[in-house]
Amino acid sequence: ELRQHETLIVRSIAALTSADRVEFEDEGWDSRVYIVNNGELVFKFPRSPAVQARFAHEVGILRALEPIDLPVWTPRVRWVDADYSYFGYEGMLGRTPHLDELDPAARVRLGGSLGSFVQILHTLDLPGLPVMTVEDEIADFQAKYAAATPIVAEHFTDAERRRLDGFYGERMPAELRRLGGTPRMCHGDLGPWNVLVAPSGAVGVIDFGDIAWCDQSRDLVGLFGNVALDAALAAYGEVTGLREKIAVRAAALPAMDLVFFAGKRDAKRLAICVDRIRSLHPA
Repeated sequence: ELRQHETLIVRSIAALTSADRVEFEDEGWDSRVYIVNNGELVFKFPRSPAVQARFAHEVGILRALEPIDLPVWTPRVRWVDADYSYFGYEGMLGRTPHLDELDPAARVRLGGSLGSFVQILHTLDLPGLPVMTVEDEIADFQAKYAAATPIVAEHFTDAERRRLDGFYGERMPAELRRLGGTPRMCHGDLGPWNVLVAPSGAVGVIDFGDIAWCDQSRDLVGLFGNVALDAALAAYGEVTGLREKIAVRAAALPAMDLVFFAGKRDAKRLAICVDRIRSLHPA
């Protein structure tokens, strides 16, 4: 009933016809997303009042980015409800890339585009952004690992669980504190899951709801695999300690998806996530 109501809102405010197709995309943690005609338009509805309050922040960020010459496409907001109960933007026809399915040349292009984008983004200073310190990151990683405890118990051996407990409880916090933070204005959730690649090869970045001041490495953690990451860092510029910071966060990141995939009953992607965690935490 809720989806039907929101679909009617989308059709009304975008003046769609019966020939226009509206699809519900149930991938977002925070938002219900409706995609019009395979991506021509996108509408986001909040899953909670807290997310609704953040929509004003996200819309402001997107509008501030519009006049900036970026190497990637970013959403152009067209509709905003008065109390931010939804907003809609012009989309980009493309698909979310799976790095393990891309050939090396495509990975290099994608990594280079994202590295160039992040390099520019990290020079900006927009007002009113939240701050995520290294201690905040540690607490966030630990809380999400704690939430995944039942799933970890089901899919990992006792020895594997001890290694993961040690990593999240001791090694990860110690390493992040040792490496310290270099705060920059970051996308905050940048990875293939928030990227679109058009048939032409053009790259788009979406979902700016987590943009904040945090360590610069956070925007490069989602590029699993050396080919895309090397291309991103070649475009971004090598910084002392940056690869170490990326490696620690990359080892912590996949466990955050366990609850999501288990909750979606997505056995295939849950298995992929479990395998990735095993590869990052070998005996």
